[in-house]
Amino acid sequence: MNRSSDQVRLSFHYAREEAGLLGHNTIGPEHLLLGLMRYNNEASQTIIKFGSSLDKLRTQIETELGIGKGLRRDETANISNEARHALELAGQEQLVLGDNLLDCKHILLGIIKQENGLAYEILHELSPDLNNLIVQLQHSNDQNQAQ
Repeated sequence: MNRSSDQVRLSFHYAREEAGLLGHNTIGPEHLLLGLMRYNNEASQTIIKFGSSLDKLRTQIETELGIGKGLRRDETANISNEARHALELAGQEQLVLGDNLLDCKHILLGIIKQENGLAYEILHELSPDLNNLIVQLQHSNDQNQAQ
């Protein structure tokens, strides 16, 4: 993540915390989604516009996955293959949009483009036509470039 914005680094830190709070020993796309929501960014603002919040998302994830046993003191959470794939897709979105740094909107786009998993299902519930979310995020990119 050396070409990542500070917001992405902070969101990833929050994703790790969220996994810990839920007692999960692996960081998945759902934790990435929670991490995005803990910081005011384009991704979180878009999700809020579609009617969700950090608390709602956390409750949905806890309901679906339950509370885990957590990590031992000497352990660190691993990143799941699904989260790695979402981050790879985020990198592709960064290139497509022509942005210099990986940003939170790219992470959200990566989760959407993955087209499977709990985070994707949650987003699909918010907007059955996920193109609406994609357009919102890409539109924010156009606005930022115009400024």
